[in-house]
Amino acid sequence: MYQAGVFLSRSSGTLCRPPLSLLYLAALLQLVNLAFFTYVGYSHLLYAHTPLLLAAALCTGLLGGAVYVHVFLLIGRDVAEEKRESSVALASAAESFGILLADVTGLVLQGCLFRWNGLEEVTAVRCPWERP
Repeated sequence: MYQAGVFLSRSSGTLCRPPLSLLYLAALLQLVNLAFFTYVGYSHLLYAHTPLLLAAALCTGLLGGAVYVHVFLLIGRDVAEEKRESSVALASAAESFGILLADVTGLVLQGCLFRWNGLEEVTAVRCPWERP
C-alpha cells in the first residue's frame, strides 16, 4: 500500500500545484505517521484493524511521494535559472540524507520494537534504551 501511495502521488505532478506550506505540512505528517506506526508496533493497538493500517500506509506513501515530486517541480518552476542547478543538487543531497536518517531510525526502532515485544533479537542494531 505504501508503494501504491508513492506511485499515485509521484504521478500527480501535472495535476496540482500545492504551495510550499502544504509540502512542509506533508513532511511533518510523515513524522506523525512514524510515531503512529511505532506506537501501534509497541502497543498492538490496531492489529485487528488491518484495513485501517493499510489506509495509513497508503497515506504515508502519498505524503512521501508528493513531497518528493512537488519539491523538484517547485524548484523547476520558481527558482531562477542561474540557481536551479545548485538547488536541484542541494535537494537531491537532502533527499539522500533524509533517506539515510530514515534508514538508521528504522533500524533502531526495529531493535527497540523487537525488545519491547519480547522477540528474539535478530537485528544487528540493539535498542539504545535497554539495559545491558
